[in-house]
Amino acid sequence: MADKTYNRIEKIQREVGDIITRCGPPPLEKDYSNVERILEKRRPSGCLPRSRSVNMREDRDFSKMGIDSFDRGYVHQLESLSEVEERDVAWIGALQVRYPKSELKLTDKYEGVSDDQLADRYWKGILSEKPSLEYATEKAKVISVENDLSPVRPSSLEAPLKQVAKNGERT
Repeated sequence: MADKTYNRIEKIQREVGDIITRCGPPPLEKDYSNVERILEKRRPSGCLPRSRSVNMREDRDFSKMGIDSFDRGYVHQLESLSEVEERDVAWIGALQVRYPKSELKLTDKYEGVSDDQLADRYWKGILSEKPSLEYATEKAKVISVENDLSPVRPSSLEAPLKQVAKNGERT
């Protein structure tokens, strides 16, 4: 179905050829159930539910993908086996600011925009000022997987620290 490939990070290392599907609660249900309720309430009938979405990226920036159950994972390159929907997760981030999982208070950048409007922008694929795109599909095939763990949220210090460690090994 797809000539294009996508990236996905997972805690476990899957085998090449594995088929990935998803069935269960939506990804943010545990910590952001209000956000998931708003999104589901506004989901157009033709859009894949988040509870069945295999979420992927074109790049390797997983920092805005709502992953907080692990810090490092295996990057898998996937080929979609079903239709792919493009969505800007910045709109989910805006909802998370309004319904935080703790007492954390962040600035609402979209004060004049209702929750429903934010959800509609997400589902319609409308891009924010600084888009962070996810690609959702119902089924994807693993075409390659890295053997080394990668950070979910890369630090700007990661490369310099690796270099320091490498230099320390030489002495």
